[in-house]
Parts: sequence; C-alpha cells; structure tokens
Amino acid sequence: MKYIVTTAAAILAAGLLSAAPAVAKITDMRFHVVQTSLDDVPYMEMVHDGKNYAWANEGKNFNIRTKVKIKSVGNRFSNAGILVERTGGPLWKMPEHKTWSYEKLEHTTIGKAFLSPFKNDAKALCDVFGGDKKQVRDMEIGLRMWVEYTNSGPSVKGIFPVRVVCMPKKAPARTPVAFKVTEVKLYTLPAKPACGKPVRLVAEIHSNKAGKVDFTLFRRDGEKQAASLTTEKAGKGYVKRWSKQYVYNSSIKREYLVTVTGHAFSTSWVPIEVKCGVGAGSKGPSGLVK
Repeated sequence: MKYIVTTAAAILAAGLLSAAPAVAKITDMRFHVVQTSLDDVPYMEMVHDGKNYAWANEGKNFNIRTKVKIKSVGNRFSNAGILVERTGGPLWKMPEHKTWSYEKLEHTTIGKAFLSPFKNDAKALCDVFGGDKKQVRDMEIGLRMWVEYTNSGPSVKGIFPVRVVCMPKKAPARTPVAFKVTEVKLYTLPAKPACGKPVRLVAEIHSNKAGKVDFTLFRRDGEKQAASLTTEKAGKGYVKRWSKQYVYNSSIKREYLVTVTGHAFSTSWVPIEVKCGVGAGSKGPSGLVK
C-alpha cells in the first residue's frame, strides 16, 4: 500500500511540472531598421528664428521598414516587440501566435508621438553644428527587442537612425535705430572777420547715422533761409558742414542762428562784426541771407 501512495505522489508531481508553461530557448534574435533609397528615412527639420531652433515638421509622418528575425528550439515563442530604450514606447509588436521562427519585413508609421521626446536632442545638435548654411546631422535613437511574455526576457539592442536638418541660422532681429541729430554748431571762418575779406558762416551738424537734415538759418533782423544737408561718416561719427560766404566792405554787426527741423536743436545767436576804416567804400555785403 505504501508503494502505491508514493507512486501516486510522483505521478501528481510530474503532472504539475508538465502543466507549467514552457519557455522557448531563443537561438537567433536580431533586427535592423532598413535604410535604402526606397525607404522614408525620418528627419527632424529644425528652423532658426534668430534666437533659437524649433522643430518645424513635427506634423509629418514617416513610413519605415524593420527587418525582424527570431528563432527558437524546444518550445515555441508567442510574443515579441521592439521598444525605444529611453521612453519605453513601442516601435513594433509581434502578432500573438506560437511559432519556432519569425522572420519578416515589418512596416511601421511613426510621427510626432514617437519623435517628440528627442526634439531637445535635435535642438542641441543644431546649436552645436548649425551655421550660415544648412547642415544635416545623424541622430541615433536606442532600441531594444525582447522576446517572450515580458520585456524582461531575452533582448537585443539596436538603433533607430534619424536625420536632423539644421536650417541656416538667421541673424538676430534688430530694431532699426532712429535717425537723430546729436549736435549743431554755428561759427565763422575766420573767427574774426576782416573788412573787405571773405568770411564764411558755417553750420556744422552731427548725427547718430547718415541722413538728411533740414534746417533754417535765421538773421536777427527777421531774414531767414531754408537749407538742407546729408550727414556722412567721419571718424567715429557722422557729420556734415554747410556754409555761406560774405564779403563786407563797410562796418557791420549782425547775428545768426540755426534751428533744425524735426529735432530739438538750435544754436545760440552767433555775431558777425566787421569794422572798416573811414571811407572804406559803400558796397553792402555780398551773399546776403535770402
């Protein structure tokens, strides 16, 4: 009787063991993303706005092909997949059926959801390698293929190639500098005019960049003349001089002033005083302000 019980226990144990799921022994496990002239190679186009790069084609989808090969002995496997290492997101999932061998060219469409986690990587590439001309750089996304019930089973690593297109950098947007007059002078050459000799009344206008300046020359007695000039580069700034020549053959004292149109600039009254000897002639000044 004791012999029969022992035999029954052994038979029961054997039954329990045989009921446990058998794990396939994987003998071959490989994959690669196909890149030929017929394949839609994924790319991320990064456009520069003058300050930073931004992902421009995030709405585009790409059709890719992945060659998968798995073989086992002893028992069949029924589950496999390819995951993105960083995010755990799926690239491919094997249809569930038991088999000893699976070899196929898988077709997958990827887009924004798949590539979004890597937009900062693409931006960093362009920050380093971007320039005045378009640059194309390769970026590799790590993949891992697993086989059997959980992704903690047998696995093999691979890469997913993505091209990063760095469009030419744009110069920073600059706010145009408004033209303005920075200084106005009025003086005579020579400083002390002489009777019967030419004297020039000079208006000298400075500005922050080249540009046209309208101004008015006033004489104390009410006469005036409108004039204009265009400042030009001179040394470290921009300046232009305008002048009128006079010749006085009799004693005279006059005062002149310049105001600039559209700018809060004017000079003080500048005198021209000429003293001539008795009987030095009766001609009036030439080149009067009109």
